[in-house]
Amino acid sequence: MTLKPIDLQVLIPKSVEISRSRQLRDNSINNDKGIFINQMQQQQEISKSRVLLPNKPEKGKIDRDKEKDKNNRNKDKNNINKERSVKKEQKNNNKLGNFIDLRL
Repeated sequence: MTLKPIDLQVLIPKSVEISRSRQLRDNSINNDKGIFINQMQQQQEISKSRVLLPNKPEKGKIDRDKEKDKNNRNKDKNNINKERSVKKEQKNNNKLGNFIDLRL
């Protein structure tokens, strides 16, 4: 097959266009691969954090248990304080004498 000068004039610009389109296609494929790799890495990080962190319902149960313990401690402290205040009032009542309460 022989090429004529007119054919060469047409083929050379076409080869440049084709090489540009192939280069763009190759670049887009490489970019797609890079994006896919980044997404996979992000998914792996998310799955690692899910394994390390407890589920929210479990965490809620733990928090409720902690709150119950804290409330029980507060109640115990309040009861002790009330008992102390009652004892102090009783001592003060005995020292002061008689009280008269009048209501109208």
